Amino acid sequence: MRILFCGDIMPGGVLPYQDKYIDDELKHFMGNFDLRVGTLECAIGTNIAPAPEKMKENGGNNNVCYARDEDFFRVMEMGFDLISLGNNHSFDLGENGLKNTIHHLKQNGIAYFGAGMNLAEASAPAVAELRGTKYCFLGCCLKGLAPFNVIAATEKSYGVYQPTIEELVAQIKFLNGEYNNIIIMPHWGEEHVLLPPYKCVEYAKRMIDAGADAVFGSHSHRVSTNISYKGKPIYFGLGNFLYPDSCLQQPRPFYYPKSAEELKTMPSCINYPRSVSQNTLLVWSEDSRVGIAAEVFFENCGIKVHRRLVRMGNDNVLRLLERESKRRNFYINRIVLPFANFTTFPAIYRITKRLTWRVARMGLRNLGDHRKDV
Repeated sequence: MRILFCGDIMPGGVLPYQDKYIDDELKHFMGNFDLRVGTLECAIGTNIAPAPEKMKENGGNNNVCYARDEDFFRVMEMGFDLISLGNNHSFDLGENGLKNTIHHLKQNGIAYFGAGMNLAEASAPAVAELRGTKYCFLGCCLKGLAPFNVIAATEKSYGVYQPTIEELVAQIKFLNGEYNNIIIMPHWGEEHVLLPPYKCVEYAKRMIDAGADAVFGSHSHRVSTNISYKGKPIYFGLGNFLYPDSCLQQPRPFYYPKSAEELKTMPSCINYPRSVSQNTLLVWSEDSRVGIAAEVFFENCGIKVHRRLVRMGNDNVLRLLERESKRRNFYINRIVLPFANFTTFPAIYRITKRLTWRVARMGLRNLGDHRKDV
């Protein structure tokens, strides 16, 4: 069985103002899998008010990410079969936005997991059966780990599945008796870093010990490290997949210009600023334009993963990278990966995180990008 795991997806941004968003070669590549799985890290909705929790002056960060209803077709065109909503942006348009997002997924036959209108729905796994084998997918944000600004589902209210690690381990053990393969997709850790927090390493190993067959994490917006534990793959961060440049309005929510001409006249900034004073084009830095498309092969002898890279070009068209650069391979394999197994020790993580982050960025930064921060 071939299953494709992709990173964060946001099908709006500047894409409505251009003719093409994905390369034909990548679209053909995605069509060769039995299942395609990704994380939809935004709400879907046109003219739906943001969640009040995201817009409060105190406690809210005004970071509202959404794509319009007319942008959802890109998720369908890429052929995604399962979508994780277990992240810190699926509820950005509040309860009505989450209802609308789920409506689009259901209407197009796309299974979802990780969030819902109550705890029972949010914590329920998505199950796919292929050739007599059941594959179970579970998405979540874990308590005690970033991101912290999430709306957690309760028995009577909407939100994401946010268990403690003990609760998640118990659920994995319960599911292990019913399903052949269990894949956990946590949205966790810190943004814009390559090395996972030590808690992520510890928790991922506990998931495998409980019976999970693979862990594919997200949230960092950069390609993070990956390790193998007891022969099972752990990818701490798949990075961005389809996540184009976007527009912000004061103080920071997403904004959709009325025309392409308006877009061309906007000032720009690199990555997310704390706030903007005018309509501004958010441009991803080079290291956030690269993501992992993980080809996962479930075979009788075990699980194999072939790591492929994609890149959102400066023209905001998503393409397969032919190969990883020698510099990237050196920084990741010789500097970052050797420390990943030791980050269960907080002191080592604190010392190495900054070093690996700074050095690895040297091999990824696009020195030709001269856009200025606002």
